[in-house]
Amino acid sequence: MVSVIVPMYKCDEYVSEVLDNLCAQSYKDIEIICVVDGSPDQTLDRVQESAAKDSRVRVYNQPHSGAGAARNYGLSVAKAIYSEGIE
Repeated sequence: MVSVIVPMYKCDEYVSEVLDNLCAQSYKDIEIICVVDGSPDQTLDRVQESAAKDSRVRVYNQPHSGAGAARNYGLSVAKAIYSEGIE
């Protein structure tokens, strides 16, 4: 499995297209972790619409903490095994 972590903030205009493209990838064993970082626009609503269409999209909402914190949160909930290097 591959985990794709997508931190999101103020991206309601294009988030649906981004998620549609991720869901259309030929590799199907993925989880798409969307971490909405306290976005004040309609980003959360758009992501939830995409998640309702594809079970691989998982949505998390957190208070605005920055992209790094959103990525770290995504790593903490990812199901794929993370490796820092190739052995």
